[in-house]
Amino acid sequence: MEESPLLELWAGKADVEEYRGCRLRVGQETEPPAWPPDQVLLYDAGWRAVLAVEGPEARKWLNGMITANGRYRVPGRWVPSFQLDPKGHILAELSVACTGADDFLLLSDETQRAGLLERLRRFVFISKLTITDASAAWSAVQWRGPGSGAAAVAAGVAADRKSVV
Repeated sequence: MEESPLLELWAGKADVEEYRGCRLRVGQETEPPAWPPDQVLLYDAGWRAVLAVEGPEARKWLNGMITANGRYRVPGRWVPSFQLDPKGHILAELSVACTGADDFLLLSDETQRAGLLERLRRFVFISKLTITDASAAWSAVQWRGPGSGAAAVAAGVAADRKSVV
């Protein structure tokens, strides 16, 4: 994604700049107020790139490509991970969200998208999986605050408070 889908909402209300490869709101005209304990703040996370890895061999293949342990990748959860070179140098930082038994979303910075996608595709060979760039179809917001679980349920983005992590 090269531009946040929320960009239109901020027209004339804040500075719009590039952040991690995506044009979005990064500044505001006034200092933010102190965070009241009963409020929920919503952050634009449109700077995240999304790659979908799907197929019957996706879990096994990912175990050899990234640092996240496969046993922690269960549907409905995400884990932080890295892509490393053979010497252990970090090539990319990402989060892995498991959306099904063998379906995963790799969330990374927009600036890392092209390189990560190219390096992953290079090692598919004959594995039964597909890697697609799903960035244009996805965006993200981050909810912060003690009432964020209840707010997510009220907004219809979570089935219950326990499903908000």
